[in-house]
Amino acid sequence: MKPLMLKDITKKYGDTVVVNNFTADINRSELITIVGPSGCGKTTTLRMIAGFIDPTYGQISLGDRDLVNKKTKKFIEPENREIGMVFQSYAVWPHMDVFKNVSYPLKIRKVNKKELTEKTRRVLKLVHLEKYEKSYVHELSGGQQQRVALARALVMEPDLLLLDEPLSNLDAALRETMRAEIKEIQRKLEVTIINVTHDQTEAMTMSDRVIVMNQGNIVQIGTPEEIYNYPENAFVAKFIGSSNILNCKLLEKEEGRMKIEVLGTSFYVPEKDTNQETGLVSIRPHHVSVSEDSGLDATIVRRLYQGDRIEYYLEVHGETVRIITDTDNDFQIDDEIKIKINKGVWLDE
Repeated sequence: MKPLMLKDITKKYGDTVVVNNFTADINRSELITIVGPSGCGKTTTLRMIAGFIDPTYGQISLGDRDLVNKKTKKFIEPENREIGMVFQSYAVWPHMDVFKNVSYPLKIRKVNKKELTEKTRRVLKLVHLEKYEKSYVHELSGGQQQRVALARALVMEPDLLLLDEPLSNLDAALRETMRAEIKEIQRKLEVTIINVTHDQTEAMTMSDRVIVMNQGNIVQIGTPEEIYNYPENAFVAKFIGSSNILNCKLLEKEEGRMKIEVLGTSFYVPEKDTNQETGLVSIRPHHVSVSEDSGLDATIVRRLYQGDRIEYYLEVHGETVRIITDTDNDFQIDDEIKIKINKGVWLDE
């Protein structure tokens, strides 16, 4: 059974379409991340699933129950959806200690004291806060406050957990730690999670599948590997990771691959179902290497040292090409080098 089905979900404010025909099936125990730039509709989508926003059109089903069905005028209120949610702002109560914050959803449902205590302490142990149950949240670090919010959402054992950019207020080191911990909690509890973020690293490292949105529309759905290695268009190629997007020409098709010409050189890319003679090619910076003898002539125009690697901006036949190398290739601005393109993906224009 699909735990969550979204069919043709659309949200309009007047004539402005914020989310357009969002359709997706979310599998049980799957961690899905919806990613895209600010204003693309990802948070609106999450809030429609939670019940805080009523869609203009469409249907949302959880298991065998309709949460929203605009055709039948069905709408279940947020508190009756069996969905947990963690907000960007944490939304913890400063006048309560950690135990009371986490147990509050059980208290308002009048769960008996023994069961309330057992469930609360179980989830506090899960998020590594068992030693802080009597502490007030203002005494905790940002990462610990985030764990409180996560524990409060999990204590009701929801059918679905929604995360609304939960790591955006943390520093880089804490974000990395919390990404790993959320994924581990998801694995242990086998809970279905939908995460919303604009952070591509978060999307790629945490997710079973990624939904890329732009201007209210789903652009591509796939595993992190599929999204990165086989972007559907230039937007996905540039938004997920970094990429050189260059004009190219199709020379010939062979079984399983195509020979293309770009920047005066030719190489093979995976076969794509296209009838176009010209298109675009996406080339990741680390798929361009420095060549000792033969290759494309390039001039270094910018150098960005990044510790374990160096990123260069090159001028090649009037185009700017970014490459990433290890620190053994330590060139300087205005140096002339030769490069070789090792891999790319055809994108229709």
